[in-house]
Amino acid sequence: MIRFASLAAFALFATACSDAPRQAGGEYGKLGSYSESGAFSPFYAEEVKDGRVYVFGTVASHDKFVKTNEVDITKFKTYIGLGPHRETTIVQVDKDVPQMTPRLVSHFQERWPKVAAPAAAAVPTADAATTAEKK
Repeated sequence: MIRFASLAAFALFATACSDAPRQAGGEYGKLGSYSESGAFSPFYAEEVKDGRVYVFGTVASHDKFVKTNEVDITKFKTYIGLGPHRETTIVQVDKDVPQMTPRLVSHFQERWPKVAAPAAAAVPTADAATTAEKK
């Protein structure tokens, strides 16, 4: 019995400690439909459509998007290149709750750090060639 309980606790701990974003479908590291909220955390949701990432801060706005696949452009702000692979990200804005948009952007950036561009090949400079000749 103790062995089973410790195994179950380890499995729960191991699945909760991943740094990779988890999607609703259970896949890690892929943009897709995702939402979270709780008693002590505000609502946050992401949806992907036509290569753009939509980020929502209210349940009503998210539900409307899920039903219609459209957003009221006067209530969203567009960030070009904010996504992990430089996708355009459209974030909800609420004039009555001005701190919502920075919270959504911050949460999105924590979940999806940008993928680093490949480093350019090192090109020898004139100074490097001169130093090599002196040796």
